[in-house]
Amino acid sequence: MNKHRYRWIGRMVVLPILCLISCTHSGELKKKEPSVDELKIELGKRLFFDKNLSATGEISCASCHKPEHGFADNTKFSLGVNGHLAQRNTPSIIYAGKQPYFMYEGLIPTLEMQALVPLQDSNEMGNRMEDLILRLQRDSLYERLSNQLYKRKLDAYVLTRSLSTYVRSLSTKKHRFLSYMAGNKKALTKKQRRGYSIFDKKLKCTSCHTPPYLTNHQVVNNGLSISKQNPDYGRYHGTGKPTDFAAFKVPSLLGLLKSNPYMHDGRFRTIRAVVNHYEKGGSSVPNKDPRIQPFKLTAKEKSDLLAFLRAL
Repeated sequence: MNKHRYRWIGRMVVLPILCLISCTHSGELKKKEPSVDELKIELGKRLFFDKNLSATGEISCASCHKPEHGFADNTKFSLGVNGHLAQRNTPSIIYAGKQPYFMYEGLIPTLEMQALVPLQDSNEMGNRMEDLILRLQRDSLYERLSNQLYKRKLDAYVLTRSLSTYVRSLSTKKHRFLSYMAGNKKALTKKQRRGYSIFDKKLKCTSCHTPPYLTNHQVVNNGLSISKQNPDYGRYHGTGKPTDFAAFKVPSLLGLLKSNPYMHDGRFRTIRAVVNHYEKGGSSVPNKDPRIQPFKLTAKEKSDLLAFLRAL
């Protein structure tokens, strides 16, 4: 892992940030009298899908956070600029707007700051921020919307806030589990409801994957063995604390079915493989969370549990 990727974040916070707006999209926004909030979401969406946000003009945010895969990716490591691979599996961002901090380590406090990481990561979008801003400022639509919506030239402030505004809008999408938790018992089948009961009451999975968004937002070691080929020590990279060794943020499970493969390194292709990992109590590794304990299920219970998880 890149142990220095956080050092520049502090500098970005204290320095003026120049940043964006350029796009390959053409034409005018056609909504009738859209609100300012709607226009900010639309601007963020255009930027999110714009490949000009990468240094090579080949990678957009949506190249890795694919809508058809729950705004995650269907490969272990997403392809970035110049044939490089991302260092970690791409997580879903559908409910990122409900999170209190970001990245697998949980060390980035806002969505706006999080956007700066992939934009400048040499394995992902590969930009120098100054170059990116100048490139985006050449787009007349971006520049016009920036002045209209933010009363300023397109810069890093506008770029990061536009992207985060769009990402937050994804959190408003309805999900059957949220409907179920709101009282609509028909949102889940009987088999799925039995599976949720096992998930909640028998296995106590909700101590980490807490409703309604099925995460407690904690950063924990979930018993994954350390890869010898690509060792990743999680939050420990940023803090150096032994209690953070191989600790990663508990993800939301909403959108689980579409966002495989799973874990920070994409090691599990299927939901069944994830359940098998927890069924055996994970691996014997230092700093494993004490809640990761072996369990046994009957064939019927396991079938019900998988039915629930596949409904997410």
